[in-house]
Amino acid sequence: NHMTTWFLVRSAPKQAGTVSGLTGTITSTMQDLIKGNPGSKGSLKRRIVDTSPVTSNVIPFMGDANIGDVQDRFMNEDVVGSDGTIYLTTGAPLVETSSDGPYFSGNGNSFSKWGSTVVTIYQVVGTGTSTAPTYSGIAADEQPVKGVRKKGNTELTSLQDYRDFGPVHGGSANILFADGSVKTFQDGNGDTFLNPGHLTTATQSSGYAAGDNTVELPEAEIFSGVLLEPFGVSPKGQLD
Repeated sequence: NHMTTWFLVRSAPKQAGTVSGLTGTITSTMQDLIKGNPGSKGSLKRRIVDTSPVTSNVIPFMGDANIGDVQDRFMNEDVVGSDGTIYLTTGAPLVETSSDGPYFSGNGNSFSKWGSTVVTIYQVVGTGTSTAPTYSGIAADEQPVKGVRKKGNTELTSLQDYRDFGPVHGGSANILFADGSVKTFQDGNGDTFLNPGHLTTATQSSGYAAGDNTVELPEAEIFSGVLLEPFGVSPKGQLD
């Protein structure tokens, strides 16, 4: 059984705001609905992949699925066909259909899904003609301006929640990417999850294995950030 990624079915968070000159902010909207259509831009388009600063060989489309969440991992009743054939029985285990999208990431117990808090996608603040403007937000961290170092997974404030990938092949999972390639990733610490770099010590019920920050999805092999679309400030000072 396989699951799709949030990138494939949702592509990006909906955004609102303006950047004019060297001042402005773009934020996500309807954060608590980021997993569904209301809070996202809908299914991934070829145009986004073709113009993305993220190469297609690291954009995950789908992979082996993990068992479903506790509240919905078992069938409540039989699934019976019109001819009486029983396809699924009560109590049969189910898997996830897609990953949950971006989560807040950081040290301690800060691992949590996007909720009602406004999330800054991109912010630029001008400080006068003699001082360079400052940039912040998810886009600035993932796609920094020239001369600024790109942050790695363990430094980012938001990363994908990839716990719905299931390491079902002897502790490994196969994942399909946008370029058609398939890669295998190993569950290094045996907690049944694949961690892209969430530095959390939250309990296994709400995060990854307690106290274990093993990175099993290297950023050079799979994209675990938030934004596939290009961001930046154009020569005229407007948001691209």
